[in-house]
Amino acid sequence: MRQTLHIFGKDVRYLWREICLVLALDAMFAWIETHSPDPWWAEMLLTAAAGYLVARLIHAEAIPGDRQFWITRPYRWKSLLGAKLLFVLVFVNLPILIAQLLILMVNGFSPVSNLPGLLWSQVLMIIVVSIPIAALAAVTSGIVAFIFPALILLAIGFGSLEMIWFLHLRQVLEWPVQVGWVRDSVAVVLLVATALSVLYIQYRKRGTLLSRSLALGGAALGVAVYVYMPWSLAFAVQSRLSKQSFDGSSLQIGLDPNVMKFLPRPMLKHVEVDLSIAVSRVPDGVDLEADALAVSFQGANGRTWKSGGYDLSTPNTNSRGRGVIIVHGAGLMDLSFFNEERAKPLNVQGSLYLTVFGNPRSRTVLLRETPTNVMDGLQCYTDIFGEVLCRSALRWPGLVVDVKVGGTDTKSFTRFISYSPFPADMHFNPIETGRALVSTQSSREVTFIAKEPLAHFRLDFQVRGVKLAEFAAAAK
Repeated sequence: MRQTLHIFGKDVRYLWREICLVLALDAMFAWIETHSPDPWWAEMLLTAAAGYLVARLIHAEAIPGDRQFWITRPYRWKSLLGAKLLFVLVFVNLPILIAQLLILMVNGFSPVSNLPGLLWSQVLMIIVVSIPIAALAAVTSGIVAFIFPALILLAIGFGSLEMIWFLHLRQVLEWPVQVGWVRDSVAVVLLVATALSVLYIQYRKRGTLLSRSLALGGAALGVAVYVYMPWSLAFAVQSRLSKQSFDGSSLQIGLDPNVMKFLPRPMLKHVEVDLSIAVSRVPDGVDLEADALAVSFQGANGRTWKSGGYDLSTPNTNSRGRGVIIVHGAGLMDLSFFNEERAKPLNVQGSLYLTVFGNPRSRTVLLRETPTNVMDGLQCYTDIFGEVLCRSALRWPGLVVDVKVGGTDTKSFTRFISYSPFPADMHFNPIETGRALVSTQSSREVTFIAKEPLAHFRLDFQVRGVKLAEFAAAAK
């Protein structure tokens, strides 16, 4: 412990200028967050400065090579690694935690009730930002050698997304927001496991070649898992975590062929597929919301096209009578498949992923431009145009929040909430804001209705003998 504190003190004296810069940016970030609606540039600047400080810290005792002065000193590897981690906690994560606390307090949120979320946010920053940066610095000999692979990794990351979009593999990018936390969690586990392994090998054995190979392999595996992990697997995980069980065997589901459309989009080299799904025999008092839709078209020759995902919309009112909900889905089909199979009978198979919402809570308040505590950690107010806005600490609560003004129709802040069980997301800004498309110009009396997800399940359907050409007549 004494050696750990000795190395820690030496690093503080060596990096005091960089420490002052990061602390100043933390203070600036906290001040700007309380005066500006979206200071994204301040968050990016703070991230870059913190990453630079971590890299400089690790390079104070560079691992690669055999000519470093510190190798001749009796440094124990556990003491050296412990001193570096202590430095990161004290001068990187602790100032950010203090800044977030101040931002929450200035905006009227209780730090005590949000303490679990604050701590979890710091855990995410450590394992997703600080430790990977430290691992990258540990396999490089200096700041120039660090910046070059860092830029390459950023270019690969953004370039991969652009390439995926260019190749029209939209299913990779169309993951349902509700269960995106499952894919993110798997990617984080792989990232942390790789980074910790690199740090252990470097500080324990100084095996730079092995560490670099492990880092490249871990990065490739993480990207592959993130890109190709099916979202149906994520929904299976989510259903296991349901608060309640729900028996959907009494429900009936069917594809309505009367409103099915196939609209060629030659510029996109795809065909827009518009479908309508009817779920009937819905019991009274059960509020269902559609999360995702997967559909496949299979020809007699065995050729199959599978959708990656659909943009869904569910009307608030039952368009076919009581106990029925209609789900509209729009997606893209490969143009070559459509042209070759349009005149042939196809079998259509699909799966609709649904969530049961319940335990409704409502409250009516008089909204003003000053935020008012409504429910479940939500603060709501109106802007200068009379629109309703709500904000929450650390993440939007896992609730569907509807708002109603006077005799107007009920409007939702968002139907695409996250079902994540974690108390916070990884953001420097601890406040998240949502907007409802409803005006308070006619009345300041606003009713808020919140419902929580209770159960997640899947319904399957099948239609035989569908000819795409019969539903493409409206295409121009």
